[in-house]
Amino acid sequence: MPPQRHQGAPRRVKRAPPPDHEPCVLPIHQSASGELRALHAKYPPQNLNRWIKDATESLREASSKFAETRREKVFEQDKDRDEEMEQDIAELGVRVERNIRGLVDMDEQLKKMKFILQGISDAEKNRGNGNGIQPVEEFWRQAKRADRAYKRRHLKDRYGNSAEYIELRSLVHGLARPTAPQPQRKDWFKTPMFVCDGRAQISDEEPVSESEGEGRPSDDRDIEMADEESDDGIEEMSATRNLMCPLTMALFKDPVKASCGHIFEKEALLDLFQNYKRLKKENICPTPGCGKQINAKDLRPDALTKRLAEAKLKEKERAEQRAVIAGAGNDESEDEEEEAVSSKSKTERPKSRPRAIIEEEIPFGGGRNNEQGSEGDEDEERVPDSHDEAGEEDDDDDDDEIKEE
Repeated sequence: MPPQRHQGAPRRVKRAPPPDHEPCVLPIHQSASGELRALHAKYPPQNLNRWIKDATESLREASSKFAETRREKVFEQDKDRDEEMEQDIAELGVRVERNIRGLVDMDEQLKKMKFILQGISDAEKNRGNGNGIQPVEEFWRQAKRADRAYKRRHLKDRYGNSAEYIELRSLVHGLARPTAPQPQRKDWFKTPMFVCDGRAQISDEEPVSESEGEGRPSDDRDIEMADEESDDGIEEMSATRNLMCPLTMALFKDPVKASCGHIFEKEALLDLFQNYKRLKKENICPTPGCGKQINAKDLRPDALTKRLAEAKLKEKERAEQRAVIAGAGNDESEDEEEEAVSSKSKTERPKSRPRAIIEEEIPFGGGRNNEQGSEGDEDEERVPDSHDEAGEEDDDDDDDEIKEE
């Protein structure tokens, strides 16, 4: 039998569940709209792109300078490398890798935000008399979806097509190993940023930027990456690229990249444009087989080629200095050898040379007073010939001339 409720006890009232929360949608009043305009004027979105660009440039400059200095001070001088220092350099490369990835991610995120906001604005204009969409919720929904789609992409698709990442990797590799070919883009994520003996590799599960927190959301941990062996559209780049301008046939000083992708010396290319203008011709790329139309306003400075050309020039100057020093050392050693030989010849006593035996020429037929050979041989009677008779007659004629005088 169920227990009976006491008459004085309060009755239990069954409460209805609370309604779903709906965010307040109110028009922005005048003071708030003024504050928003002031905030936009104080922190314009264009500053974000400039800050990302400046940070990328600073990171590229510091990393390339470190790689070049390490090659000059350690590798070229063949110095011993400490194991602890090599490990620190490997970890430094991981931090640089993470930072450049974070900057690329931030730039991509800004582009996505602008695209989403533009789409929401267009949808609001075209909604007609309908209720439309809630802008804030729609923005976050599309932003999360775009972020998940971005993280599903392979590393070489996320960063291998980024001009900033390509420039940093190529510049560091070119300054550290000027004569070695660069690895393929898919292999960039398996090799350390700096040449060292230590090992410290950033994994795909780690956050690519510090702003993403300690880890990825749980719904993104089991995303399968693309096939690493896929090399579609990827060509092997060489650090021994042609650093000579095809127009001047000299090392680049101020290289610029045209819209077609070819690189020229800026001054030489502008002079070529002037010649085209005088000849009333279109500005066609001078590279054989290209034929694309290019303009001066589309030229962009090529920092990578410029730095590699400067490093090549410095290496050439150092090689000439080493050759001069080596030549001076060889001259000094030759002088020392000559002095040693001369001093040695002075101290040694000169040896007497044997006199040369001079044989007297015996006239044909012999003389009257010539003595014959050896003892015991008898003198043979000499038979006068016609030459002797002619000689006696000449002697008689000479005696007669003397007497007459």
